[in-house]
Amino acid sequence: MDRVLSLALAAGCCGLAWGQSKLAVNSPASCDSTKILSVENFATGQPANSLGGMAKISWCDFEFPPPTTPVTSILVHGQKAFITLQGAAQTSPVTSVIFHGHPSFSPQQIVAQLPNSGVPVDTPVLQLRRGNQILASRQIQVGDFAPGIFTLNGVTTGPAIVWDSTKNYILQDHPAHIGEAVTVFCEGLGPTDPFVPSGSVPKGLAVTTSNPQVFVGGQLASVIVSKLATGSVVPSLTGVYEVTFVVPSVPTAPGVLSSQTLSITIGGKTSNTATLPVIP
Repeated sequence: MDRVLSLALAAGCCGLAWGQSKLAVNSPASCDSTKILSVENFATGQPANSLGGMAKISWCDFEFPPPTTPVTSILVHGQKAFITLQGAAQTSPVTSVIFHGHPSFSPQQIVAQLPNSGVPVDTPVLQLRRGNQILASRQIQVGDFAPGIFTLNGVTTGPAIVWDSTKNYILQDHPAHIGEAVTVFCEGLGPTDPFVPSGSVPKGLAVTTSNPQVFVGGQLASVIVSKLATGSVVPSLTGVYEVTFVVPSVPTAPGVLSSQTLSITIGGKTSNTATLPVIP
């Protein structure tokens, strides 16, 4: 599983890549104070997040004078989120001019697993904190489900991160076969049995209480198991699900490789549409 993270980290901006959208280019005027620019589902890049889901927070922090400590905590409705990735994400050249010591600001990114208990769905308030200081706050969209498929290139419509039964990646030169059991890595699939608190990795099997539907090339696949991922990597596997399914029969010529769409639906919500190379 550590190779999944390594590939995804290499794909995105500034080391914050286990998700799909990169930090939007912001004009210097958009960072005129400490504020939260957006809170996106890490896999889909959309504002819809889930309880226990991984969220990418784009915000503005001091460029000058620089902060002496990083963001130390993230609270959602007073509950702690689990910070998994943190780092600067400068997206434009420094164009600000400092007069008489007035501060300037630059865009930053943080990725965190949102709490999965003690938070109401709808629009709770997220706070970025440095010690006891509230740096910025914003209402965010949170629901029970917000499915998203992780991709190898950090693009929402890119090749999905999928393993075969021997934990080899499904790639163009190693495609999935019709009738083969494969596993896709995703987020936002909701509660599990047993309950696993945010920031924790399950020690055993923690299956989702709702069954997802997986579609390949528009065809419904047979799901074998849907569960939280286990194991230990840097920085974390918290908030990541894995769904194992059987590749269904899709329209393709015998022996011809085709790029098929791959999506997940759960709780009335549908993921981004990634791709999966398939051969009969």
